[in-house]
Amino acid sequence: MSTSSESTFLSTGTNNPPVTMETFLQSQQHLTDALTALLNQQTAHAQPPANIIVPQHPHVQRVKLPLPDEYDSSPNKYNTFIQGVRAHLGVPDSPYTTPALQILFTLSLMKKGLATTWANERSQAIHDRTYAITSWDDFESLLQAMF
Repeated sequence: MSTSSESTFLSTGTNNPPVTMETFLQSQQHLTDALTALLNQQTAHAQPPANIIVPQHPHVQRVKLPLPDEYDSSPNKYNTFIQGVRAHLGVPDSPYTTPALQILFTLSLMKKGLATTWANERSQAIHDRTYAITSWDDFESLLQAMF
């Protein structure tokens, strides 16, 4: 097997062209950089999405949840995926307190199949400022319509 980035391809699904490992890693780095930048800009008083109920437990200081499974665009896995994402966004002291952070967190979990291509396109558009982040609810509606 060749180690050249020109001949190392990742399959993105049966109807998608192959992606070089270098391109994939660059896309993942853009996503990581954007998420890091937004985490650094977040405000201390931002609120979670309106459709997420945050229980008020004064005795709980920090909730640790396992990350949701990576999403691969399978329709039968969507509900489990989105419930895991909502759980992460709704815990007290979640670092994902703005729509931009919530969306980037969600995109970072979309690492398999058609979901990868879709997430990479969205993260690049966010990075290029050609995708206007309006709200978590709008993004979730777009996500549900796609998958």
